Amino acid sequence: MKVGSPLTRPSLSAGIVTKLALSWTVLTALFTALLLLGDYQTHKADVERALQQVGNRDVSAMTGHLWRVETQAFEQQIEQLIAQPEIDYIHVYDADGSLIERGVEPAAQSLQKRWSLIATDEGNEYTLGQLEVASNYTALNAYFGDSAQWVFLGWLAVSGLGIISSMWIVRRHLDRPLLALHQQVNQWENGIPTPIQVPRQFHHWRGFETRYNAMITALGQQLTQLEDAKHDAEKASQKKSEFLANMSHEIRTPMNGIIGMASLLKSTRLNDEQQEFVEMLETSSMSLLDIINDILDFSKIEAGKLELEPLELNIFELGKDLENLFILRAKEKQLAFRCEIDADISPLLIGDAPRLRQVMINLVGNAIKFTECGEVVVSIKQVSDEDTASVLRFEVSDTGPGIPVEEQSRIFGKFEQGDSLTAAARGTGLGLAISQQIVNLMGGRITLNSEVNVGSLFTFTVRFECADIPLATPVEAYLFAGAPMLLVDDSRLNMRITTAQLSNLGCQVTCCMHPDDVIPLIRERLDSHYPFKVILLDKVMPKMDGFRLAEQIIATFADKSPAIMMLTAAPDALDKPRVERSGIEGYLGRPYQFNDLKAHLVRILQQRQPTLGVVRSTGKGTSLAGLHVLVVEDSKVNQRVTEAILTQLGVHVRSAADGEQALALWKSQPFDAIFMDCQMPVMDGYQAAEHIRAQESRFNRTPIIALTANATTEDKEACLAAGMDDYIAKPVRQHELATMLRKHTFTSQTYLVTH
Repeated sequence: MKVGSPLTRPSLSAGIVTKLALSWTVLTALFTALLLLGDYQTHKADVERALQQVGNRDVSAMTGHLWRVETQAFEQQIEQLIAQPEIDYIHVYDADGSLIERGVEPAAQSLQKRWSLIATDEGNEYTLGQLEVASNYTALNAYFGDSAQWVFLGWLAVSGLGIISSMWIVRRHLDRPLLALHQQVNQWENGIPTPIQVPRQFHHWRGFETRYNAMITALGQQLTQLEDAKHDAEKASQKKSEFLANMSHEIRTPMNGIIGMASLLKSTRLNDEQQEFVEMLETSSMSLLDIINDILDFSKIEAGKLELEPLELNIFELGKDLENLFILRAKEKQLAFRCEIDADISPLLIGDAPRLRQVMINLVGNAIKFTECGEVVVSIKQVSDEDTASVLRFEVSDTGPGIPVEEQSRIFGKFEQGDSLTAAARGTGLGLAISQQIVNLMGGRITLNSEVNVGSLFTFTVRFECADIPLATPVEAYLFAGAPMLLVDDSRLNMRITTAQLSNLGCQVTCCMHPDDVIPLIRERLDSHYPFKVILLDKVMPKMDGFRLAEQIIATFADKSPAIMMLTAAPDALDKPRVERSGIEGYLGRPYQFNDLKAHLVRILQQRQPTLGVVRSTGKGTSLAGLHVLVVEDSKVNQRVTEAILTQLGVHVRSAADGEQALALWKSQPFDAIFMDCQMPVMDGYQAAEHIRAQESRFNRTPIIALTANATTEDKEACLAAGMDDYIAKPVRQHELATMLRKHTFTSQTYLVTH
């Protein structure tokens, strides 16, 4: 396999040639300049010597000619001197003026010499005048003017030869070998480069060939080792995941029977001692379940698969849960327990409520477990309040034995515990490690401030987004109680899902499959003085889409028009302008979460009914009596537990021991829902769900809820991929089964208009 782009030949060779040419040109220019400078200094010294010789050789003869008044001889000597190329100017003068002057007057940069002409007679000295000789370097400049041209031509010739030689050397010894090597190193096989072979004429590159091929061999060996190590790690990880899944299934299956039977036994007539034994049994079972969950969470952390699920989070409900869980345990140890929450905190935030609850339960549970006297205090304070977010600080303090400084740095490690703990207070050592990882995912970090024999303070700060509609449950109940809703959708499946959701909110739902019937229905309700509050439209319908229908409703009823919300399986960002023009007050894409639908409806109803009082909730849920449910479970104990729990809810239950029996029962009678175990003999739950989905009509879809001991994300995804609608991890509780039935079945009166 060949990869990479072809080598651009000028990129390297041209660059090297250019640099060599510049270097050669600069060096030869410097060398030439040095030669010229040396020659110039030599000729300048010759000029100085020539002027000095005038003083040494000619001054005495010139003085004699003047003393004896030999005018012709004096002038002849002057002419001989001015004829020398080094001398440009001669001037003889006395006190009365100039005697003789020849040549060009000296310039400012000229070289000048002066001598006094003194004659001696009978011991007396007579000054006859002054001799001035100067040179303007005329001859020197003329010489260099001529020679510079030849020097420049010679420099150009030498530079050109040097550049041509450089190009030839680079081409022969660098460019051609690199091009030949590039064509080889650009070849790949099995993810690594192939070995190279230097052509025979480039033997001086043999060392490179040897080192490169040795590197390729070592690289291939390392890649092979890495592939083997990766394969072994994947196999080990797969075996570990399989072990954890099997362990979870094998432990949770009997745990479901123990916890379920204990729960059912508590609802029977027991004396005080029996009640105490059952409560101990249930408490011990739940403690064992917590250990199992910690091990599974630890496995997710190691695999990097622990993820947060942002949902609606009520901090005040979290505080109530902590009080309900720990107030009795604190009283048993005669400890004071308080939960203090800042009243300014928004009641509805966005966060992973189960994971936050897990962290707080771990911190508070440890505090109560290790504290023998005094108090345990939970404090939740608002650090800062932004427009769309709130930063909260969570604190758990106790008056326990404290943790020594040398142990504080390692208690957040996996399987780590303080050495000072008693045997009775020891656990798995996973709780704090898991809590720290969860808080890290939330963007915070748990810190510890502890002093021996004084107590400990665990603190972490987390930023939560604010929910769009921070309303309390009583207000929502008032908004939705009996609220008439019109659902317009041509899909029976979508209509059934949305109708169930609206019914769970307490709404009265009227369904319409034909857009032509909508306006008459609205007019009929207006005449009856019981109008629809909200109309939920599908976007894509035959004959008329949701936007056209919304515009017709607004045009027909004007101010009396109900609020309009659009639900669509084809959401598009380009729909926003049409939504605004059509008067649609809510827009939600399928598939959506139930909380998103509820939030949109709360906002719309609140805008339509802005002044609402808070009413008291009755606390009664929708009755499940009369539903027909199929329980598919191979374990007789778990089958009996689930049957008993559902029977207490008033549900009619049929049971099957494997997937084949479940298919036979499903074909023989209709069921409102199926609770399906996943791992069963003969035919497992995945196969059974796939068979049911393949044989049923999409307009008569039976909800299938996985009821399994497997508790990993992969298991949940496998259940949904098989066609199941939801998922409950064992051990199950009555409220979980009831919630699933209310979520996935029709449990309130609805009206369907199909004519």
